[in-house]
Amino acid sequence: GQLLFTAGAIHAFHLNPSIRDWMIWHPAGRKVPLLGLLISTIAYWITASSENIRRASLMRWPLLVAFTIGESVAVGFISSVYAYSSVIKAMVATAATTLSVTLYTLLQRNPKYDLSQWGRALAGLGMAFLMYGVIHVLTLFGILPHGFLPYSEAIYSVFGAGVFSLYLAH
Repeated sequence: GQLLFTAGAIHAFHLNPSIRDWMIWHPAGRKVPLLGLLISTIAYWITASSENIRRASLMRWPLLVAFTIGESVAVGFISSVYAYSSVIKAMVATAATTLSVTLYTLLQRNPKYDLSQWGRALAGLGMAFLMYGVIHVLTLFGILPHGFLPYSEAIYSVFGAGVFSLYLAH
């Protein structure tokens, strides 16, 4: 449900570029993606802070809905500034990664080959991903010269998919 709702939001933002333009240029519009992130972050932290809420509370469903709506608005807006084909490729890569990690986890009977052991490497990989993103943003804003990192979009996408896979498995 969450993935379909988010995919629908992404599609809606790409079908209506006027929404994206309003969010970029209008002062009130700039607050909408930030509000979505704030709502999803608050819902996440409330859910993460209490095992009772995650497992048994009736609050888990409204929090899940709030998280999904907030993330969908933010992801829809962010994806709208990219080419639609790039977004679809990233979505297909994410779906394939999720499916392969899920199948590996369900079909793997030997606990010796558990993917959760990759957790130690996530901090370093996450920092490297963040630094690569900072360099990419500096290139986009012209602070670093264009082409500073060759093939940066492809490398960043593959690296992001790899880090995502490790987080998913962990």
